[in-house]
Amino acid sequence: MARRLALAAVGGLLVFAAPAQAGLTPEQALPILNQWRAQAHESPVPSFDSAQNTGCAHHDHYMAVNNNQLTHTEVSSNQGYTSDGAAAGANSVLAYPESTPRVWEGSVYHRIGVLQPRLVNSGWAASEGFTCMQIGVNGLGDLRTGNPSDPVTTHPWPPNGATNVPQRFTDFESPDPHALVPGELGYLLSVNLDGPWHNNFAAKVTVNHASLKTDAGTPVTVTKVDDTTKGGAPGGADIGPYMNDAFAIFPHGALKPQTTYIAHADGVLAYSSTNYPFGLTWHFKTGGIPAKGKASLALSKGKLDGTKVDFTLTASSSLVGRKATKTVNGKNPVQIKLARTLTIKVPRPQKGKSVTLLVKTTAFVRDGVSYPAAKASRAFTRH
Repeated sequence: MARRLALAAVGGLLVFAAPAQAGLTPEQALPILNQWRAQAHESPVPSFDSAQNTGCAHHDHYMAVNNNQLTHTEVSSNQGYTSDGAAAGANSVLAYPESTPRVWEGSVYHRIGVLQPRLVNSGWAASEGFTCMQIGVNGLGDLRTGNPSDPVTTHPWPPNGATNVPQRFTDFESPDPHALVPGELGYLLSVNLDGPWHNNFAAKVTVNHASLKTDAGTPVTVTKVDDTTKGGAPGGADIGPYMNDAFAIFPHGALKPQTTYIAHADGVLAYSSTNYPFGLTWHFKTGGIPAKGKASLALSKGKLDGTKVDFTLTASSSLVGRKATKTVNGKNPVQIKLARTLTIKVPRPQKGKSVTLLVKTTAFVRDGVSYPAAKASRAFTRH
């Protein structure tokens, strides 16, 4: 029961930007929620329950008439108090202002609740300046239980193959992720788990290894956040009770723009003396505008060497190890691997004739830097 009560105290997300859509009805919000869940490879929530919708609306009203402040608790002596509003506040993720279910996409602890794979019943209200969605913390029957035949599944966010992922964590979330990692944070990764364990809120997730690197192999310093993590919650409490069968990976510092990242995590979920191992590797690409880099190629004058003509190709350091296309007299393109300097031999021309060597590369982005296409051309005339 301690885990249930602690998770029910999840703090509200503070969003100060104008919402993309305001005052969505439950009928409007549900397809947005389920589109998001589908992207996370999770089953849809069949409907928003009318009684829970009313509870959320009552709690929105309570917050509006009590200093316009986000809170998960209601005081019975305060104006606007209702028993169903109090229950909704204790069982929901909350946000300011009115918005869509995806208002919690960037806030890792709230996202974990909304993307709970076992969520089958919920309530919604975006009213009086607030957004409330019930996530089945204490609600009976809101979360299904596991079946012994269920496989262990992992549901990362951002999902595998995602593009245009934000580079930074920019939300105002309580609990504040900066309590675990001070300073600038990259976009926070989360993974929800599902499987054969029966109950909710009673499993312990331990991540043994977590890593993040660019597709060029540059590692990113990360902090893994799971049920063994100390601190991170209000008052210095442990953050584990704020997550249900899930874990997170916090990148230190902003991610690079227009860069593909490869994430990996493995560990075990323990429930009722049984260990359920998990492991996943996935990739995603950030958005943003890359910095401008330089790329250049240069060819020396050709030198006759028996039946060949030698050209020395010099490549900028940004091109070393990349592929280039070589053509002789515009024919027979061949792929070559670039080094800082490289000798290229071409057949010598007949006397009085010329041979032209062309080497070119294509534009590319690496570790957040955009490099332009480069080319170099030289002609040799045999006298």
